[in-house]
Amino acid sequence: MKKLLTQFLGIILGCLLLNTGFAQLAATESSDANELIELFLNDNGNLSYSNASLIGAEGAAGTYTGADFDETEGVILSTGEVADAAGPNNSNATTTNFSADGDSDLEDLADKSTNDAISLSADFVAEGSTISFSYAFASEDYNAYVCSPFSDVMAVFVSGGAYDNQNIALVPSSQLLVTSNTVNSGSIEDNIWQEEGCPEGGLGNSSLYVDNDGGLDYQYNGRSTFLNGELAVTPGETYTIRWVIADGADALFDSALLLEAGSLSSSDSDCSAIGGELTVDGPTTVCKSDGVDDNFTLNVEGAEAENQVYAATLVNGQILLITDNPEINLEGIPGNGVCLFWSLSWNGEIEGAEVGLNANDLSGDCFELSNPVEVTEYFTDGGEISTDDPTTICVGDGIADPIDVTLEGESGESMAWVITDANLNILDLPIGPPFDLEGAGIGVCLIWQLSYSGELNGAYIGNNAGDLTGDCFDLSNPIVVERLGCDINASNYEKYSDWNPLFSVSPNPTTGLSQIVFETNERIRTTIEVYDMKGRSIQTLFNQEALSGLTYRMEFEGEGLPNGVYLVRITNGLETKFSKILLAK
Repeated sequence: MKKLLTQFLGIILGCLLLNTGFAQLAATESSDANELIELFLNDNGNLSYSNASLIGAEGAAGTYTGADFDETEGVILSTGEVADAAGPNNSNATTTNFSADGDSDLEDLADKSTNDAISLSADFVAEGSTISFSYAFASEDYNAYVCSPFSDVMAVFVSGGAYDNQNIALVPSSQLLVTSNTVNSGSIEDNIWQEEGCPEGGLGNSSLYVDNDGGLDYQYNGRSTFLNGELAVTPGETYTIRWVIADGADALFDSALLLEAGSLSSSDSDCSAIGGELTVDGPTTVCKSDGVDDNFTLNVEGAEAENQVYAATLVNGQILLITDNPEINLEGIPGNGVCLFWSLSWNGEIEGAEVGLNANDLSGDCFELSNPVEVTEYFTDGGEISTDDPTTICVGDGIADPIDVTLEGESGESMAWVITDANLNILDLPIGPPFDLEGAGIGVCLIWQLSYSGELNGAYIGNNAGDLTGDCFDLSNPIVVERLGCDINASNYEKYSDWNPLFSVSPNPTTGLSQIVFETNERIRTTIEVYDMKGRSIQTLFNQEALSGLTYRMEFEGEGLPNGVYLVRITNGLETKFSKILLAK
């Protein structure tokens, strides 16, 4: 009879709600973890999150609005359907059995089995020294199942810093978990369970309990007041927080964890360091491997701290350079893509501000980065090519002369193979090795590997490789192929095919002066010349008969020449070898 009367009054009260406009909780299911965290999160900007995750049955999580308690909006995690949370309270035993898994951490914490667990988690980084939030526990376990072994259980687990999967959701001024056995009316009258079923102090927190018997706003028989959760953190470090609730010991009687909208926040930063506003004077696109300085002048305004440096990073945060000098030269520093300049200000200690580490992993007492300034950077290297195949070949005999090539050390966004004559005129742009020059005719040709990043202009047959232009490119060393006519040069071919001069350039790259050393295994007239990349002769260093076994030394003087790549050519009239020299003053 009492149950029928309760249901009848529920119907009457429901009709009154429609006619009076009385506030009533409405819950909407959501499986979007980011949506739930965004609603929970305060908009003061002191707390950032990533890797949001929601684990549990479909329909067990969502948002609520229109509640008649102070916190009228928020996130709801339920062991049953969140839609059932809406009032009035016309049932004392609302239950959804999802047959879902429990939660092992809750089971270890409460020392009981669990079912139908639902959890919301994310990684957080705070600017201040605390992270706090407001939450409440609501349940159909009230009031008949207070002090029972079937009380549902919730927790807020924290990992990071000094926390090792530690629960911080406790009854204030105690070590008690928040359940119907610890937050209740304080009375077990009309209850089949005995006081011994509650932990010590479990019936002493009636000031934290709100009864909802016959309530109009929401379904649960009772709830806790909204409690404050707080943890001490180190600014800038990452902490994982996981809110979780589950049915305890059985899958009956729904419970919910309510998270107040906008309550998840960090305290204001205690850090007084200011990164400031950074501006950069310099090019917006640079090639860091062309031997030409890539100079930038950095200027920061408004920076305030005990210490300040400038940094250059890749977009992923990898630190390329750290310096206290605002004059920065990126030439020679590897890396392709976008480079970011920053100013870093800090007080006290800082860790991770080192080349090769990641700026996203910086930690310390108090620090702040300025705004980033973006520069597009390229670094290319033509690499080193070599072959084990003969490079003096007999053309016109109808026999293929394939030359396979090995490439090492190349760098760049794209690459191409280029074959030129001795004057760098482009003869072919083949797809790749092996290269068959049988039909190429008599003469000298050079095989190159071309690495480039960004735009490249002039790479077409008939153009000169010295006229290539673009954002950033580099040619490998050349492989010189002597193409001899079998009929008229057979004796010469036989005579000079063993010519193998030892040949070196040092230092290379050079700031101006390099020494060229060679030694020949044949007594033969030899010429050594330096050419620019347009095929123009710049210097003749040697032009006389070279004696076998003697070492010859000469100097290349780059004073007065522009920075760039030059070719050193050694020839005996029939065979030719090249070396590349980089002038970077």
